[in-house]
Amino acid sequence: MPIAMAPAQGFYINLDRSPQRRRAVEAEIARAGLAGRYRRFPGIDGAMLPAGRYAVTPGEAGCFLSHLGAIEAGAASGRPVHVLEDDALLCRGFARHLAMIVDRVLDHFDIVFTDMLLPGNPEFTRDCLAYYRDHRSTGAFNVFAGTYWACMASYVVHPGAAGKLAGLLRQEEQAGMRQPVDLYLARLVKDGSITAGCLFPFVTSVHFPYPGMARDKDVARTTIHRPRETVAERLIVDLPRAAFYIDIDLKRLRSGLAALAPVPEALRADFRNCAALLDAMPAR
Repeated sequence: MPIAMAPAQGFYINLDRSPQRRRAVEAEIARAGLAGRYRRFPGIDGAMLPAGRYAVTPGEAGCFLSHLGAIEAGAASGRPVHVLEDDALLCRGFARHLAMIVDRVLDHFDIVFTDMLLPGNPEFTRDCLAYYRDHRSTGAFNVFAGTYWACMASYVVHPGAAGKLAGLLRQEEQAGMRQPVDLYLARLVKDGSITAGCLFPFVTSVHFPYPGMARDKDVARTTIHRPRETVAERLIVDLPRAAFYIDIDLKRLRSGLAALAPVPEALRADFRNCAALLDAMPAR
């Protein structure tokens, strides 16, 4: 059901050459009852940037500039800013969760993520499983405070921090953009330049390139050019994050992981860790 007023100014980042992804993210926004509340921010195509201008790859540079531009545009609104990448998935009831972030969480942080990549840390994974089981039984959410690793698929910026964040990103851009945008933000969080939280379990996720998938493969494929990245690598890196998305289809995730076998030796330890995590997930 559409809500009367969006609690944040929404932007979704989309490259001109990705019309299928635009349709996909607009469908997600419409299902959330937020149609018309989000504006498209035309993504910066890294392939069109001058060669050698930045230390990162062209795709990473385009991603950095796109997020910088979206945050700058949102800063002018004077409202909380919700930025989506165009491969984002929004859970059922997302509008309520977004309103909860704005009303109850955002005042404590400069930026709040609605999902993120997770580190390969067994202790942290055990904590996530405990928090997830608690959510399954009580409906309670947790917020990871001061903890952020990577991923910019969905985040909310405090209206009082948007200008500061945009300024820090602009400084890094002018310094040659030495890191991708998410790793640079992680550095800012670590050194205390900005404060960050992440809602858990995750109320957003991204489309995944399940093995053998043909339909919507352009939506699932990253637009940051990584010629040596395989489907197995992408799925194994993203799987822990996907497992804690509140609307994830765990059966499909298990099937997708099983379809990767046998994996190259370099991925076997991570593959086993992913399988163990899925085995430990509570039944739905």
